[in-house]
Amino acid sequence: MAAEKKYLMQEWKSGQEMHEEAVLWISSLEFITSEHHFFEDLLNAYFLQISNQDHYKEGKELVTELGENKVKNDSLINEVSTHNNSLIVLLDGKNEFEKEDQVKSEHRSLEARMKEHEKGFRTLKGHIFDLVAAIIKEIKKDHLLGP
Repeated sequence: MAAEKKYLMQEWKSGQEMHEEAVLWISSLEFITSEHHFFEDLLNAYFLQISNQDHYKEGKELVTELGENKVKNDSLINEVSTHNNSLIVLLDGKNEFEKEDQVKSEHRSLEARMKEHEKGFRTLKGHIFDLVAAIIKEIKKDHLLGP
């Protein structure tokens, strides 16, 4: 008895759907840029507390990670914008199969990278909030105990 092969036919997104998705990605990345500014300001506001020996290592790592994330975010904005412009290949009505396959492959790759980037940024935000929350608790505790 020969093994029966099963094939799955996968429907892919239309050029218009990919364009709409790319526009949403750009919007999301631009919002992350705004969040970067917020987190930089937040970390600057607690600079003295982050600089002390209790939080220095973690604070330094988070500042470094935030900077790296910012660079990655800027790079993704450029890549997604360029990709969005290349989607015209799918919408122009010409049959350029190699170019169309390349654009679709690029879209799949960007989709995976966007999910990874957004997940990584969510994790980073959580760590920053945890650090700042711990510092605020210490400040409140010191304030309650008084001089």
